[in-house]
Amino acid sequence: MGDCYLIAELNAIKHTKDGDKILSRNIQKTEKGLIVTLPGAVMKKKQIESSGKKTNITGVYYIPNETLEKAKAQSGGAYARGDLDVIALELAIEAYYAEARGAIQSNLADAISDITGASVSNKTDYINGGTSEEVEFLLTGVNNNMSVKKNQTMLFDDTKYKRISRRELDNIPTQKPTKKPNTSNITKKLDSLQGNEHKFAIKAYVTCAKNGKDGVTKAGGNHAVTVLKITNDYVYIENPWHLQEEDSVQVIPRKEFEAMTYQLNATEMDITSINDNYRKINYIKELDIEQLSKIIKSFYK
Repeated sequence: MGDCYLIAELNAIKHTKDGDKILSRNIQKTEKGLIVTLPGAVMKKKQIESSGKKTNITGVYYIPNETLEKAKAQSGGAYARGDLDVIALELAIEAYYAEARGAIQSNLADAISDITGASVSNKTDYINGGTSEEVEFLLTGVNNNMSVKKNQTMLFDDTKYKRISRRELDNIPTQKPTKKPNTSNITKKLDSLQGNEHKFAIKAYVTCAKNGKDGVTKAGGNHAVTVLKITNDYVYIENPWHLQEEDSVQVIPRKEFEAMTYQLNATEMDITSINDNYRKINYIKELDIEQLSKIIKSFYK
């Protein structure tokens, strides 16, 4: 699966009404890099420590400018295509996975330095094959609240469907769902989301009919896409492989989409509750500023 789940999740959050605000809250800019806070990671750290156990998880990651530039040079390969903020979030999530898997056993400064170094040199791909639900929790502290699974009867062929631009998508009118007899759970869930897509981060899981454009996903492999708009006849998605292209939106007949989707996830992105999660972790107050200063300085000795 590679990192499609991560890119599909980031794109799904960005597509919501307050998506840019939600993601930008995770990032603090400094003169020489970005500090990324993952509220869900901080929650996990607190939960583990409250049980009397120790953990490598920090939840706050400093990404120097030179690390960001190295990762940007690998965008579309080892890292996502996108602006530096998106790349920083991916690096931070990779750092979290390295910590959570016990790959780093040193002190906080060494851990962050080792993780970002490992990320850019591709020594270990810690983010390969995760889930969008966990990434969603790491980025927002919100747990997935809508998930529907079913047996698929069709494979996803990325080359088969018409593509349009986001601008063209914006001109497609919203429709109320039509009543359908004997509907599946996927159909019912799509109907409930139809017209409310701007409130929810929506992802679909499919199985690919052919090798993916990313060079990682193989025929028969699972893949995650972002659902942008739902009508009675079509579902409009963005595949992580095409995000930097003008015609990034794929138009899939709704019956085919329902046949190929084996899991549909949707979580309401309510900025008020997400802001509450930040207040709950109270992390800025707890963060040892002197320690953070040492971390930053360690990159520039």
